[in-house]
Amino acid sequence: MAIARGQLDADQRRVVDHDAGPLRVLGGPGTGKTAVLEERFVRLALAPESSPDRILFLVPNRAQKIGLVDRLTRRLLFDEGLDALVEVPVYTWYGLAYRLVTHHYDELGYTEPPVLLTSPEQWGEVRDALAGENEANWPHHGHLLKNRGFVDEVVDFCIRAEQRLLENVQLDSLAAARPEWAGIVRFFKAHRSRLRARSRVDYPALLADAVWLLDKFEDIRVQYQGRFHHVIVDDAQELSSVQQGLLRFLAGFPEPYEPYRSLVVA
Repeated sequence: MAIARGQLDADQRRVVDHDAGPLRVLGGPGTGKTAVLEERFVRLALAPESSPDRILFLVPNRAQKIGLVDRLTRRLLFDEGLDALVEVPVYTWYGLAYRLVTHHYDELGYTEPPVLLTSPEQWGEVRDALAGENEANWPHHGHLLKNRGFVDEVVDFCIRAEQRLLENVQLDSLAAARPEWAGIVRFFKAHRSRLRARSRVDYPALLADAVWLLDKFEDIRVQYQGRFHHVIVDDAQELSSVQQGLLRFLAGFPEPYEPYRSLVVA
């Protein structure tokens, strides 16, 4: 719901009117953070030096994205009287990462734009791969390979390893420090390679791929940083390491902060 400008308190006005650089917004559930971020989007979209398609709004889930796009579109076209609206760039984290990965899949070693696995499909892939493993290669867990609880634990390991952007050298160090985990580490590395060879990607790996692209390819990073002058993030209290990495690249702006670039995280 829109907030009338006169109803904004001092802290809310500071969020709406924030200029360059980063700003962190704190507030508990129901304190109006999302509504204030919407007001900020509208203010920036109507500014002479900006436009709606230059403002990236990141949200945690698809339902919030759909509602936000609908409200902002109606507000800009009907309440504020914009003649046309090219795009309202509201994305979930996975939606933005998927856009990045499918546009540059060849740089990641995929033979075609990857197919995104749902959570049940991801679980099934791990279950089937574990069922085909040789128990002799699992001195600590060989008797558990077809156990549903163990499958859940391996899936959880795969998710957390991707979320933490663990590379092979870190995984090897983990296996060396915890020998009982060596089989799980070996399985994860092989499973990740198998999925990539089949152009399949799960949700955590999708974010990790997006971060890798922005880290390794300056032209892609510059393209996205130039595409969005302002970044707004809602519900950022539980961002994973990989989401934080993606945000750093998307909103990375040199110091001193350029007058047209800002980041607001709630």
